[in-house]
Amino acid sequence: RTTFEWSTARSMDEKKIISASSSGLVFTGHSDGSKTSKPPVLLLNLTLDSAKGVFPQGQKSTPEPQAIIRLVDPADAHKDKPPSRTKISNPNFDPVWNETFTFEVFEPNHAYIEIVLWDSGVALTHPVRIAVSSLAQYTTAAVFQTYQMVPTVLPPSPDAALPELFLALQLSPPPPNLALGFHPAVPPPP
Repeated sequence: RTTFEWSTARSMDEKKIISASSSGLVFTGHSDGSKTSKPPVLLLNLTLDSAKGVFPQGQKSTPEPQAIIRLVDPADAHKDKPPSRTKISNPNFDPVWNETFTFEVFEPNHAYIEIVLWDSGVALTHPVRIAVSSLAQYTTAAVFQTYQMVPTVLPPSPDAALPELFLALQLSPPPPNLALGFHPAVPPPP
């Protein structure tokens, strides 16, 4: 077991944890609740299962889509972090990824997930935006959702169905160590 010590700073608001390395955890900021150290309120688990009916753009006959996912949260101090990406699927109109991503949500009433499909650096669809606040009832079990996506080019025929995105979403409270502002320690670079 590791015991944590509080350093005495200029004020009680600037307390920092100084002894956590033996447990593999590091405190990332101040205990005053400032944006840099505010612990997440929720974790959003998103499993991007597959898409159906994705059509190519340009001269390609079959798309090789990749989904780009990002959490937009005004209270997140790390707004410049790169978005999450799925692996690039094999050429397919109905790609399957089955990849899970976890996002820390700091302000659920204003945060949203944005998902867009790309192929070779070109957007295939306009972003799908899902408000985190609309998922509040999904804290006990994951919910499976289907979202229609709007392509960035005209469909190959007027009767073509819009591409669909299949995913599972679940909100959960953060683990106790994350709620206290602890994050897994990152080893120093060599």
